Amino acid sequence: MDADFTLRRFGAGSNADGSADPQTLAWLESTAIGFLGDPLSPEHAARTVESFQRDDRVLTGVHDPTASRSGWAADHPVATFATLRKTLNVGGGRLIPAHLIADVTVLATHRGRGLLRRMMEDDLGRAAADGLPVAALYGADAGLYTRYGFGPATRTQRAEVDVRRMRFTRTPSGTVVVVDPDALREAIPAVDGELHRTTLGSVQRLASHAAEVCGQWPQHPPGPHPTVRGALHVSDGGVPDGYVTFRFRGWGERPLAIDVVALVALTPDAHLGLWGHLAAQAPAEVVRIENLPPDDPLPWLLADRRAMRVVGEQDGVWLRILDPEVCLRERLHDATGDPLTLRVHDELGICPGAYRIVPASRGTEVTKVPDGAADAVLDADALASLFLGGYTAASLERAGRIRGAAPGVVARLDRLFGSGPAPYTDTHF
Repeated sequence: MDADFTLRRFGAGSNADGSADPQTLAWLESTAIGFLGDPLSPEHAARTVESFQRDDRVLTGVHDPTASRSGWAADHPVATFATLRKTLNVGGGRLIPAHLIADVTVLATHRGRGLLRRMMEDDLGRAAADGLPVAALYGADAGLYTRYGFGPATRTQRAEVDVRRMRFTRTPSGTVVVVDPDALREAIPAVDGELHRTTLGSVQRLASHAAEVCGQWPQHPPGPHPTVRGALHVSDGGVPDGYVTFRFRGWGERPLAIDVVALVALTPDAHLGLWGHLAAQAPAEVVRIENLPPDDPLPWLLADRRAMRVVGEQDGVWLRILDPEVCLRERLHDATGDPLTLRVHDELGICPGAYRIVPASRGTEVTKVPDGAADAVLDADALASLFLGGYTAASLERAGRIRGAAPGVVARLDRLFGSGPAPYTDTHF
């Protein structure tokens, strides 16, 4: 990055009337341009600032002092970056602090100047120094972030379900009730909190989540969506244990389709009940859903499993291990078997070295040891993909991402990191 560029870090600010202050508004406008997004209305900018403040989001902007001579005001950043801190579920109900990265943009006029590298290296180094064990982001460009040690860790599916063929193999217990957005918004945090506690790979919700999925404040496009409908599943014991929100796409499209905005179910009965509610939305012919877990049980609940069609798969959260000792100790807390040593290569120099994993009766011990013989060698991005068990050591080894593994080590790694349910999150940030 050129020496003339300046990097500014600040918290989102507002004026006395609640509107975004000039520095924050300039940052929001640059971010919208970087993502080819809609211009923000004053109301939407103010609400964005409020949500940023509730999440303690830290904003970074890179400023070009010569930019005003080329048509872009010098008070507007030419690159943006944001961070916030939540928790990540690493299995067994264990939650570790996670450094979330969002809103990464570089204007087209300033690409190729090292701005992203400067922001990323500065931020990851700061997070590691602060003791954060892992960083996370969504990779809009899948080829961009491996160079910084990130690897895909979760996956989701896009699916379409033919409502006319949806017949279920059993009847669930509990009740589905239609609720207005305000009531549903109040119920969502408790359901989401339990989902986060029990779901491997889950990322803690953002402050704006409930309002967004209820259609009261979607960000893309900005503004309320009054067409969003919602329902809550209540167990026989009277406890809310799932919810769904969805939107009818309109009469001008064929087939008539419903888009699921969010579907969260804490129990098999809630899952089946909410899908039954979607199936009953006559005259809709198709239900479309993004962010379906890769091992979702829906096909096994249908008398005709071909009523559901997977139309795409995408990676979800990308992780970057900052402290392997903490991450491995928490993830492999209940591991059994013989000790294992992994050597990690890290081009950024954040966590290189050899790590000895010793399963013990009271939690796994992980210790950084002097470089020497290791059971396997892998780069930081491969460790991130292996970490939650969403991708197998066997496939990583075949791709050359795990090297020098002694006989049987790859199978041992898959036993160590493998899990029952696939790691999953539908928290976007």
